[in-house]
Amino acid sequence: MSTIQINSAVIVLPLVGLIFLLAGLIMRKSPPPKVNYIYGYRTRRSMRDQQSWEEGNRVSAILMIRYGMCMIVFGLVATIVPLTEISSIIAALFIVLVFTFMVFVKTERHLKRKFGK
Repeated sequence: MSTIQINSAVIVLPLVGLIFLLAGLIMRKSPPPKVNYIYGYRTRRSMRDQQSWEEGNRVSAILMIRYGMCMIVFGLVATIVPLTEISSIIAALFIVLVFTFMVFVKTERHLKRKFGK
């Protein structure tokens, strides 16, 4: 009989994935209506005008939902991968940072393609 290996990746990835997923769903359902400095996808490019703001928030919400689900799946996969505690912490941190970075890179790339510099 197999046992589930509890390590940091098993706990951190689904938890952060759930946060990404919920944040993305909230932004899809209730996107910030106007450019602001409190809530939404806030970068120089996205805050340039209302059209960029709406598109940046729409795209980033989709990516957050997608990557949130990926992190949850990776967390479940981590239950069957034998990792030491330190390697699971490093793997979880790496995965969270990569997906966070990808939200920004892909959203900025999309905005640059759609609206130019």
